[in-house]
Amino acid sequence: LMSLKIMMACLRACLFFIIFFDFSIAGVIKDEHFSIGSNSYSWKSVCYQMTKRDSPLIEKKAANLLDCMGQSVQASKFCDEKEVANPFYTRPFINSSEKTVECKSGRRVLFKWKCEGLKDKYCEDDEKGCYLIQEKLAKRLKLIHKSLFEEGKDKFLNCYFGTKNQELKNL
Repeated sequence: LMSLKIMMACLRACLFFIIFFDFSIAGVIKDEHFSIGSNSYSWKSVCYQMTKRDSPLIEKKAANLLDCMGQSVQASKFCDEKEVANPFYTRPFINSSEKTVECKSGRRVLFKWKCEGLKDKYCEDDEKGCYLIQEKLAKRLKLIHKSLFEEGKDKFLNCYFGTKNQELKNL
């Protein structure tokens, strides 16, 4: 039962991040987030903290955006502020069913991207591509490994983020 819950949470998170961060479904090969927890905040408290007023009507406007009575609030900005002292904060998640914003924390993120043509911004340079991924999916972790490689006629970007270099040995 626990592994099913974990698998469903990973699937939900992967689908969310594919939509949220402008990654096409075809491009994301792997997004493994080794979670150590998350802090959840009600939509009402998020809206109040970010707008300084009560918002009786709150809707999810986009994957990273809440509509707080006509004012847009970014979940990523909220979590950046709320988790300022958390060295493991990695990414936000708007949970529509629970009506919460979850600020996720983790010790490792493994990400693999299939490059999509010559103009793919993630595949121009491995350092730049991993930096763009890090801004969205592994905010406070360090880039441990980056590589661009070809397999047949396909090109891939690999990024590994962690807390220290020794973690690479534990894969």
